[in-house]
Amino acid sequence: MSADHNYEIATIQLGPYDDLAKLTADLANHASTAAALAWQAEGQVVVSISHSITWIAGKLFGTVLLTTDEQTPN
Repeated sequence: MSADHNYEIATIQLGPYDDLAKLTADLANHASTAAALAWQAEGQVVVSISHSITWIAGKLFGTVLLTTDEQTPN
């Protein structure tokens, strides 16, 4: 049985922060919560989680990208 794939990308943006440790902890918390909710509540398969931290005008900002796959039968 083959299946078509429908990929979705969700973005979570955090900031501004003054403390790198706090931003890193919040990024990890939000990423893991989003992955768990995607799987448990929506039945999506998480295929990728990535994050980045950016320094802008003396402040730290974080971004999480969550890629999920919803397989749909042909």
